[in-house]
Amino acid sequence: MKNIRSLLLTTIALLASANLYGQHAEYLPLTSTNAKKIGETVVIETTLDLDRLDLHSKQMMILTPILSSNDGVHSYVFDPIVIMGRNRHKAIRRAEVLNGFRFDPTPQQTIVRTKKNRGNRAIHLEAPYLFWMDDAQLSVDENIYGCRLRELAAGRYTVLQPLFASLPAPVPAAVKTVTSHVHLNFPVDSYVILRDFMDNAAELAEVDRILSEMQSDETITIGGIRVTGYASPEGDPVSNVRLSEHRTDAFATYLHKQYGIPEEIIEVNWMGEDWDGLVTLMNESEFADRSTVIEIINGEVNVQTRKSRLMSLETTYQTLLKEYYPLLRRIEYEIMCILRLR
Repeated sequence: MKNIRSLLLTTIALLASANLYGQHAEYLPLTSTNAKKIGETVVIETTLDLDRLDLHSKQMMILTPILSSNDGVHSYVFDPIVIMGRNRHKAIRRAEVLNGFRFDPTPQQTIVRTKKNRGNRAIHLEAPYLFWMDDAQLSVDENIYGCRLRELAAGRYTVLQPLFASLPAPVPAAVKTVTSHVHLNFPVDSYVILRDFMDNAAELAEVDRILSEMQSDETITIGGIRVTGYASPEGDPVSNVRLSEHRTDAFATYLHKQYGIPEEIIEVNWMGEDWDGLVTLMNESEFADRSTVIEIINGEVNVQTRKSRLMSLETTYQTLLKEYYPLLRRIEYEIMCILRLR
């Protein structure tokens, strides 16, 4: 797997030698950028303008913010921000589920740009304050990829120089992030949300309680919701990827229609067959054959062979189907909210 940061640095060196940097700075989609020193932390706020992007459905843009000292000796590289079109997002998700693809380093934000998901996104960066940052500059590496992740364009653009217009006195933080997790379960091969299935009634009641409290509190703003869908590992793996995708989309639609959550702040992910979840269930259970099941899962790389070996256990496999696989057909969500201090 290629390391994004190494790829970016290699590209930067090549482009610098060709004197290509800065030719397309007007297309960098960041606006209203400012930096503050709060205590021993550098806090950078900027706005990502999705409307300014000329990004096709199959393309992906990676933005990597970098702080660098005035003499070029010191630098601090933030984790990247990834923006991709809908078709590129689907291709990446399938590569993650079926081939184990992972971004390295892990993006701090992944944004899927669609016809509905436009407008502005707030970007919040934090770094430990170091002595050389007083006269540092903020720049952004921009890399654009097309089909088969072929690089189409690259550039480094200066955003703030100097980093601080002035050094303000430390002020207390004004925002706080809160997360919440809830599970929903689905019948086999289904992505319809059924309130009376398993524990869904209680889970949906908890969703209602959390969102109702947040929406009625004037000091809380819901900044985003991340929804992740899973499938149990019986049947065709490719079909299960689509099934987990449909379950994710179903709950995202539920949130939008039931609570008026804007579609553009709902991030959807789907994981396909949840083998990791099955291992966790086995480790937490008193199931007599749990060691055998875990050994097969961890020791057999080929998914079809793994499934065949589990099915050959007969009674054990029937127990898995009846008691454990239903727990894997689910979605999870996290709420990112901003708490304004009184």
